[in-house]
Amino acid sequence: MPDVKTAQSIAESQYVFAILFILLLFVVFAVTKKLLTSLQEENKEREKQLQAIYAEQKLESKEREQKLMDHLDRTGETLEKIQQGMVALEHNMQQNFKEVWSELNRRN
Repeated sequence: MPDVKTAQSIAESQYVFAILFILLLFVVFAVTKKLLTSLQEENKEREKQLQAIYAEQKLESKEREQKLMDHLDRTGETLEKIQQGMVALEHNMQQNFKEVWSELNRRN
């Protein structure tokens, strides 16, 4: 029975629990470090994905802006043509009004 008493005294010893606690502490630190490393890698991957999405959106935004500017230029050109047409129409109407007025004055 001395083996049981020896095992019992060892199990009741504070040194055994201190050693087990230190081992458990090392295991917790190792697992925590592994978890943090994994999270850092995941964050780096997500950051790269976000940067790619941002670059893509920036490119699409520039294309959209260029299309809008082209449309604005075409609209400006169209408005200039309309303005020129209105000026010509106004000139023609004034000319026709003068002709009608002069014709009416000749008849009277």
